[in-house]
Amino acid sequence: MTADASRDSGCIGLEAVEEAARGMAGMTHLATMDLITVVTSEEEARDVARQLEPVLRYHPAQVLLPMLPKTTDPRSRAGAGPVWKARLLKAETAEDARAGGTYILLQGGDMEGMVPALLELLHGDLPTFCWWRRAPAGLDCLRVVAPHCHRLIYDSLEASPDAGQWLHLRGQLQELASGCSDLAWTRLTRWRRLLAQAAGTPAGRRLWQNLNQVNFMACAGQPALTSPALMLSGWLAEQLGWSIAGRSGAEELEMKDASGRSFRLAFTLADCTDNSHHIQHSIQLQSSDVRLDIARAGTLIEAKLSDRNGTAGSQAGIFPRTDPMAALGQELRILGPDVIFEAAQNRAGELLAALQKS
Repeated sequence: MTADASRDSGCIGLEAVEEAARGMAGMTHLATMDLITVVTSEEEARDVARQLEPVLRYHPAQVLLPMLPKTTDPRSRAGAGPVWKARLLKAETAEDARAGGTYILLQGGDMEGMVPALLELLHGDLPTFCWWRRAPAGLDCLRVVAPHCHRLIYDSLEASPDAGQWLHLRGQLQELASGCSDLAWTRLTRWRRLLAQAAGTPAGRRLWQNLNQVNFMACAGQPALTSPALMLSGWLAEQLGWSIAGRSGAEELEMKDASGRSFRLAFTLADCTDNSHHIQHSIQLQSSDVRLDIARAGTLIEAKLSDRNGTAGSQAGIFPRTDPMAALGQELRILGPDVIFEAAQNRAGELLAALQKS
């Protein structure tokens, strides 16, 4: 990146470009990706740097931090020809100095005018991720940034706990990037593994073949219909060939398995004794003679199969709730579409649409 080329683009202040270029000189060959995260202030940018420090130990990156203008409408200053400036975010404290990666703050006017500045700083031969930390109200800004990224990472639980808004958000985001990741889905990895392991046992096979009830239970005081519960049910529906036969209650569906046998799928509330922020608290699957329970209590997740003769098998382990940054680190390993995730989301959308029919 040369000063003349940047000046000719008319988008980045010349003195700021030179400062950023000096800071990047030693990092170009070490960087393995570009990571874009939109912020609203320099204080937030520094907070992002501190959050990313453990992630970037394993994923060296150049982090670009476009700062939102006072309004989130990218058209608000269209035609004004703003000059976007890029400057290296320098450490102010010892804690900041320990934060890994190189952080470049982009400041200017409307978001559309920021794109040439952003493209000047991206490494053309490296993967580019967008970590979206804003609510759905900021989607106008995201529409400007996401098309220039290989993958869009967001957290549906942070964006909206409401299932209807989640469905709308999912549709909006899928139009913006070739690949999407939801950190709420990433945090369900342990649950999916336990369900898959239970399915492979003799009692588990009897359970799936004669299923009559599937119950997703969330902690009381939170919505029964949440994005994790919907995505996990969508994943099961896709993997096991479930289809929707009709609606049998406000938050309950009549389903059919691959053989045409009917069963009920319900989303209910449970009285949780721990103040869990992990919405997906418990799953119960029942047939005439087998029952599978998977539940979290603090850091313990236990999966237990029971039949008429007692416990048919159990597995328990200490699995702390997945830290958001650990989940982000997992998703930074993925490029392109995640077909299992996308199929689960599509089926979850079908389940929610059926539940919302009047």
